[in-house]
Amino acid sequence: MKLKSKTILLAAGKSTRMGTPKPLLSFHGKTLLQFQIEKIKGIGSDPIVVLGYHSHDILKAHPNIEKNCQILVNPYPEHGQFSSLLLGLKTVHTESVFVLPIDTPAPQPGIWKSIQDKIADFWVMVPKFDTRGGHPVLLSSFFVKHLLESTIPASEQRLDLQIKKLSTVKYGTTSISDPSILVDLDTPQDLELYFKCL
Repeated sequence: MKLKSKTILLAAGKSTRMGTPKPLLSFHGKTLLQFQIEKIKGIGSDPIVVLGYHSHDILKAHPNIEKNCQILVNPYPEHGQFSSLLLGLKTVHTESVFVLPIDTPAPQPGIWKSIQDKIADFWVMVPKFDTRGGHPVLLSSFFVKHLLESTIPASEQRLDLQIKKLSTVKYGTTSISDPSILVDLDTPQDLELYFKCL
C-alpha cells in the first residue's frame, strides 16, 4: 500500500508523566520511535519526525535514524505541541499530511487508507471510535495552508481547537471500529495497560 500523504510524528514533548522520554520507551522489542517509523514506512507514508526535549539523547540512541525519516528539531519545545506541528507543516507546504503523536501507536494499514479515501471533500478528516476522535488525523493541503498563513493566538494553539473552528462542510469524520486510535501512552500505567490488553 502506498499512501498519498506524508506523516508528521510529533515527538518533541518533555514526557514528564511518563518519567522517561517516550521515543526511547521499549516497545515490541525496539524503541517506540523505531516502532512508529517502521509502521509509518510500512504503510507507504514518509515520516517527518519532530523532536524537541531530549533530542540529543534520542538521536544518540538512533544514530542512523535519518536514513529512514526526515528529522526536525523544535528549538522551542516549551511553546507546546502546536509549535512542533507548524514546524512539520512548513516542510510539506501544499501537500496533505497525517499527524500522529508519538504516544499513539500507529494503527493498522486499513485505518489509514479509510481516512485517506474520505478526505477528498474536506479540509480535515478525523477517525472516530464511538463518539471520540482519535489519531492519525489527516490534514488536507487547504488546511495546511490555512494553518501556516493564519495568526493564531497562543491560547488557541492546539490542533483540536483549530479543527473544531471549521465549518461542518470542511470538518469530516470517519467511524473506525478499532479502539486503538484512542490509545494515549502518557504514564507508565498506560503502557502497562496497553500490553495487558494485547
